[in-house]
Amino acid sequence: MESILVLEDDENFRSLLADTLGDEGYEIAEAASAEEAIACAQNRPFHLILSDVRMAGPLDGVGAIERIKAFRPHIRSIVLTGFTDQDVPLRAAKVQADDYLFKPVEATQLLDVVRLTLDRESDTLGLLGQILQTPGDLAQKALSWLYDGKLQQLGQLRERCFQRLFVLLRSNRLSAEDAYPVYLQILEVESKYHQARPGDWSKLLTAYTAVEGQILAATAHETIPRPSNPTLTWPKFQRFCQIMKDGVISAEQFQQSALLFLDPTLRRANLANYLAYQKLWPAGATDPQAADPLIGKTFGGYTLRKLLPEYTEVCVYSAMNESGLKRQVTAFPIGAADRDLVQTSIQAGKALSLGQHNDFELFLLQQQAYPLRQQLPPGGLPPLEAWKLLKPVFLQVQAYHERGQCSGNLTIDDIEMVPGHPATLTRFSPDHTLATIQEVQERKARGSSDRERIVMRWRVPIEVMCGLIEKPIPESDQFMLSYLFSRILKGYENSISLLGFSVSTAQRVRVEMDAHWTHLREHPHLRDVLVKMGNHDYTMRYPTLKAAIEAIDGALVNESLTT
Repeated sequence: MESILVLEDDENFRSLLADTLGDEGYEIAEAASAEEAIACAQNRPFHLILSDVRMAGPLDGVGAIERIKAFRPHIRSIVLTGFTDQDVPLRAAKVQADDYLFKPVEATQLLDVVRLTLDRESDTLGLLGQILQTPGDLAQKALSWLYDGKLQQLGQLRERCFQRLFVLLRSNRLSAEDAYPVYLQILEVESKYHQARPGDWSKLLTAYTAVEGQILAATAHETIPRPSNPTLTWPKFQRFCQIMKDGVISAEQFQQSALLFLDPTLRRANLANYLAYQKLWPAGATDPQAADPLIGKTFGGYTLRKLLPEYTEVCVYSAMNESGLKRQVTAFPIGAADRDLVQTSIQAGKALSLGQHNDFELFLLQQQAYPLRQQLPPGGLPPLEAWKLLKPVFLQVQAYHERGQCSGNLTIDDIEMVPGHPATLTRFSPDHTLATIQEVQERKARGSSDRERIVMRWRVPIEVMCGLIEKPIPESDQFMLSYLFSRILKGYENSISLLGFSVSTAQRVRVEMDAHWTHLREHPHLRDVLVKMGNHDYTMRYPTLKAAIEAIDGALVNESLTT
């Protein structure tokens, strides 16, 4: 269950916020002052702090967020205020608040923004999948630059630029007119970032530092040079800012917006990217008053209630079943070229065909009713609790292996945990891994020139990234399970790439000082098992998943005996 700390000095409004969020299943703690909120956060971790700004005492809500982030750096934060102080948005941007809302706020808007904020994942190493261009030495190149501090600094600076611009626009501290030249500059720098190589880190750090300076200059209404970019017109950017101010765009989608605008290949990488692009950057507009023949009709138990106006090139409806479960339904014209994007989602269990109706093919966008991610506490789980939760999943994968089936791509979003029941895999498919291997092979066949760069799928083990295997193998699932276990131990809000997680035999000494592994210093037996399962070289992992399960059982028994 996700936990939220509500900081509000008005008792009645605080109770209203707590009740509204509590009714949605969140675990709520209340604080009436900044000092009380800080003390509460020191005693226990939270996923999110929702804070008013003005309150009695020497410290206000933004100050409380800043203090809490000093010792809870991964906590999400939303600023909620009824005032229009000029300096508050700047301070909120400085502490990298995730969103900014004005009172009075409707319950539906509040719940939507909270959900978007909690679903957001940090991606400071997102460049990883874009810069490994030479198939012959992928692994060696990765090891040579992966731990370069400049790469980490670049990712953090890039994320900070987007986050500050987002909060300043959302808070109306920055107008669309002032933000327009800044965003054009971001597009120019993002284009270089998208094609960067390890030697470009310093130049990109300088470029993003300049962007950060331009954001501050824009808030002072200073004139900023406008780069030439005829593809992003002023009306198009105006609409983009408007739907963002309406709360339709999350901070994470705002950060994705530039690369989706720049790269047609990325837009078609999957259905999620496709729909995000259609929402962010549509080519035209539809008439919201036009009669829709599908509204009010029921398909597969879901009644289409409303055509979502933020999508203008594809029809996306909000829908609800008899139990009140809300979903989205996408309608593609029969025979449309874009329809093929849905097939991957169907195979992955992320979409369900509802058949053909009124010259459209309808697809229900699946969402797990009890996703494991939303039930994990911030800060992670103790080893015994984490193993109790994950062992049924390990055994489920072992059963697949015994039937000769492998996936190579297991994530926390593939796991569902209904209260009172063991965690269960909802997807186990080799399609993602096979597609990645095929892309690597095609790149090798073409010679992988820079002009034929493609977007790779990098949430897979190194042997898949490098095309060292021809199909998913049990050792790849073992690697992904080790990664999953380690993330749950540390807290899933902490982000690390798969390459950053893996350790080669030659790098074994790094485990003692690597930030990702230090949290397991008091559990050396379990750490050794997970390191072996996640070895950079798949031939050095356990011979079977069954052996790995037995090793984890033994490690936890040893630790319980020694303690």
